[in-house]
Order: sequence, then structure tokens, then C-alpha cells
Amino acid sequence: MTTSFFGRNIAGLLLLTLMLVGCASTPPVEPEPEMEMIAVPEPVPEPEPEPEPEPEPEPVIEVVPEPEPEPVNERSYVVMQGDNLWDIAGKQEIYMNAYQWPLIFKDNKVQITDADLIYPGQVFIINLSPDEDDVEAAIEHARTRGPWSLDLIEPPDLLYLMR
Repeated sequence: MTTSFFGRNIAGLLLLTLMLVGCASTPPVEPEPEMEMIAVPEPVPEPEPEPEPEPEPEPVIEVVPEPEPEPVNERSYVVMQGDNLWDIAGKQEIYMNAYQWPLIFKDNKVQITDADLIYPGQVFIINLSPDEDDVEAAIEHARTRGPWSLDLIEPPDLLYLMR
């Protein structure tokens, strides 16, 4: 059998290629490294959520009672048919002194335009503890007032109201 040079060389090249390809495609086997023992930490529990802070207590508002005002010693009086300031002032529950009628007149001057003319249904405020000087001035006015007439404001009444 005669083999040509070309045929022998091809066979050699094939064998050489197979050896090279075989070596290149198979990685060299390295010894496996020894496995080290790694300590696995124990699982750490999740921290519990912090409790919500308690709400601050409402501020305490101290209620300081207001001092009681001086008792106002007054009352109201509803005018009835036939009433006049003289009779009202003389009543036992009012002043028990008819000469003090100017006190009622002065305290209710917004409602009373003529001291000699009042109307049923009017409501007067009566100060049951008038100042002593006011009482003396009222009595003096009632005693010295002079003549009067309806629907006319007498000059002495105007002077008394300006005091």
C-alpha cells in the first residue's frame, strides 16, 4: 500500500489537531480546595417596635372662681294703674318713705320724662340701698320742689337730675 506524502501528512495533522482541540476543550482538573467551615451567625431577632409615647396629659386649667360681686340690692317694680312715684316710694317693700320718690325718678330717668306722669306696664329699677347723700338730696328735693303740672318738666326736677 502506498500512501502518498499528502495523505500521511493529513493524517498527522488530524491527529495533531485532535490532540490540541481535545486539550484545549478539556480544562485541567485541579484538586478541589478543602471546604472551610464558616460559622453562620444565629439569626438576630428583629427589634420590637418602640411603643408609641403616651400622649402628654391635657394641661390642667385651674378654674379660679371670680370673686362674688357686691350684692346689688335692687329690685324691679312694674307700674300698675293708679300708681305714682310718691306712692311707690312709700311702699313697705320699697323705701317706706314717700319723700324718697326722686330716687326712683333719677334711677329711671330714661323712662320717665315727667315725674308726675308714669304709665302702667313701665318697669322701674329700684335701688334698695341708696347712698345716704342721695337719700338726703332726694328728700330735700321732694320737700322743696314747689308746684307741678302734668306734661311739663319742672325746672327744679331738671336741676335735681343734673346732680
